[in-house]
Amino acid sequence: MHTRSVTPSLRSSFLVALLGGLLVWSPTVTNAAIDAINVPTLQLKWDFAAGGGVTSSPVVAHGLVYATSWDGFLYALHPDTGALVWSFDTAAGGIGVQATPLITPSGTVCIGDQNAHVWCRNGLTGAPVWDKQIVARRACSQAGWVQCVVDSDCPAPSTCGPVDHIWSGLATAAGRLFVSIASHSDVPCTKGRVVALDVDTGADLWEFVTVPEKICDTDTATVCTVDSDCPAGGACIDGIGAGVTATVSTDPTGAFVYMNTVGCYTYPSIGDSDSILKLDASTGAVVWRTRVDPLEEFGACSNDASIDCGFDAECGASSTCDPKAFYHDFGALNGPTPVAVGAPVNKTLLITGSKNGTLYALDEATGAIEWFNEVAPKPVTPAFAAFGLFNGPLAIANGRVHATLYDFSPSITPPPDHIHTFDVTDGTVLWTDDAGLSWSGVGEANGVVYSGSQVASVLTVNDAATGARLHQILLPNNSTSVATIDGNSLYVGYGVFAGAGGVQAYELPPPAGLGKCRRVIGKETAKFLQAEAKTISKCELSKVKGRIAGGVVCLRENLKTAEKLVKIGAKQSAKINKACGGDDRICTGDLTDESGSETIGFGASCPGFEGRGLCVGGSTDGDLCRADTDCTGGGTCATCDAAIAPNDCADTLTCVECIAAVATRQMNDLLSENLVTTDPKTDKDANKCQRTILKEAWKFYQTRSKILQKCWDKRLLGKHADACPDAGAAVGSEAQKAAAKIAKAEAKQVAKTCKACGGDDKLCNGVGDIPMASLYDPAPICPGVTLPLPPSTDCGAITVVSMQDLVDCIDCVANFKTDCAAISTVPSLAAYPAACE
Repeated sequence: MHTRSVTPSLRSSFLVALLGGLLVWSPTVTNAAIDAINVPTLQLKWDFAAGGGVTSSPVVAHGLVYATSWDGFLYALHPDTGALVWSFDTAAGGIGVQATPLITPSGTVCIGDQNAHVWCRNGLTGAPVWDKQIVARRACSQAGWVQCVVDSDCPAPSTCGPVDHIWSGLATAAGRLFVSIASHSDVPCTKGRVVALDVDTGADLWEFVTVPEKICDTDTATVCTVDSDCPAGGACIDGIGAGVTATVSTDPTGAFVYMNTVGCYTYPSIGDSDSILKLDASTGAVVWRTRVDPLEEFGACSNDASIDCGFDAECGASSTCDPKAFYHDFGALNGPTPVAVGAPVNKTLLITGSKNGTLYALDEATGAIEWFNEVAPKPVTPAFAAFGLFNGPLAIANGRVHATLYDFSPSITPPPDHIHTFDVTDGTVLWTDDAGLSWSGVGEANGVVYSGSQVASVLTVNDAATGARLHQILLPNNSTSVATIDGNSLYVGYGVFAGAGGVQAYELPPPAGLGKCRRVIGKETAKFLQAEAKTISKCELSKVKGRIAGGVVCLRENLKTAEKLVKIGAKQSAKINKACGGDDRICTGDLTDESGSETIGFGASCPGFEGRGLCVGGSTDGDLCRADTDCTGGGTCATCDAAIAPNDCADTLTCVECIAAVATRQMNDLLSENLVTTDPKTDKDANKCQRTILKEAWKFYQTRSKILQKCWDKRLLGKHADACPDAGAAVGSEAQKAAAKIAKAEAKQVAKTCKACGGDDKLCNGVGDIPMASLYDPAPICPGVTLPLPPSTDCGAITVVSMQDLVDCIDCVANFKTDCAAISTVPSLAAYPAACE
């Protein structure tokens, strides 16, 4: 029997294991404002220095940016400033944490560390939710491949220690959290496996081990329990390897798990090493497995090193079976990604690359190889894959597979370009570029591809379709991090190992010209609506309080109110003239550099608002109207649906101002038109109820307008791509936060109204509520308008009989009016709803 020894690689052992830590796919980006045209204008926003390299992809969620570092910390940073909001120390420094944080469906942030420990923290505060020490395999530090329990199991001076490491990102689906286990270092190696936990509690569900417990050193395909099970006097030794260094993926339903395995460069490829597998996500049972390289033996024949052997007789009389210095370690280091591919394939493929130099596409249903592209021939002993060609996460979008490439040992001559893009249907190369050796993950968003380099401190930016190099962003150190794009910002980690590392954020420069004009229109129109609401409500409240005669029409008969409304309009007009009026900063003046119909994106005419307008002149000046016949005393009806000249921002100003004014006056009609005159002294309860209805309704109306304007303004800045508000948007997104703030304001308004109007129990439940006849005569008729955004409530379906009906109607109408007014300022981003016209 041969005495076997291992010659350490020239590369650090943990470097080989490291590669899996980079294998974290960045989430698909749907709100990218950065494109092929403006990407060269990106400017540094902030730089956060961590205590070690950041190979993870930053994650934007909960209004924070999360990143991990080799210093063992999980960081939560402010997206605008990079300021540290909170951090968590896993106490796993040295190699620490490599992979991207996982945001679970409940909003928890979960990571795994070098000690095979899973940590889940509250995303907003960093407070503990649960943690789990995965049962760690142990091995002797200097005794080849011997598994152990205590030091006495190992020959001196070797010691027994844990060998498990979570290099990859965690994954979750259908209530399960999937943890990938590989070796902390290839000297010694461990048994690879995937562990499934309950995502909410960390409870164990199942474990899948990738290699047999023991195999024969004379035939690695033979599973054994004792030496006599082995041919040619072989020894029955511990089976190790097949580490899972890449994040697993799942199908859309969470029913299946897809995974890749690697080998150990200190041990032959056995069991499920160098394989792609599909598992049942509920049990861990194998559905299919596909090996991309054959099983490997401990030795190679002396007369032909490409021939594997377990003992001399397998090499013939003139040759011996000599121990290898190291083993091929050809495994795939980026997880298989399921992709639905159309004609001519018409099936779901699993796309993955291997260190062996080949890109594979497998049939998801069967595991059969659909196509492959061997970028470089597989190395043959004594050569080995080393860092290999395909290491970092692939980016797959729009029928293209983007990848970075590294190298073999010895190096490939001549080397391939180190950025490659392939056709997803057949694997043909579409374009290449070269920024040097790289095991960086690739990010793709909005037709732009981002990749780092190990030989230059740059992030290279290419056009996804053509490969044209668009830009290179200079970084403080080399980068393997997948760049994350969120709106107009780019976040990327830099640094590897314990050296200088951190996260940098870049953003597009502030908008100028048309972009600035659009922002000012949105901001000033919202201010106009809010100021009008505040002024009108103040007058109407004074009438209820008895300070102004009940029959006074606030809009024109109360001089103070009328003058204030004029000033409000003039202030809005001045701000928009300055921002949109071109060289002379006056709409309708010198039209140089002035925008008209395209200013906010309407076109040739204003869409109007419910077919209404305002009376101009006459005895009904300022009243709502649909036609001139609605205006008495010689007044005319100026509806909002007027023409917008191509080179005059004055028409745009008139349009948005008209919509905001009509919306506010309609809200006022609902709230005040049929109020019963109550005496503050003798009808205290009814009068207090009326005052509260007006005060809280107008406050909600104004608050909602403010929230919407801020949300749409961030959309104009490119910080998100959602409609505002949207309670169903991603947790922490601007649209979701806007919806949450509105819901809070609405609940506050309802609570205060019902406290004043709901009788002794202070609830609008019909028990002791102030009767509607004591407040309005007749009761308000809720207008037949339908909310332009989900849940698309029909306000007209509400018949106002009770206090709850009134509250529901007020909220519905306030939502409708403010939605339409806000969207009217951003038609370049969202179509003006037909319900608003």
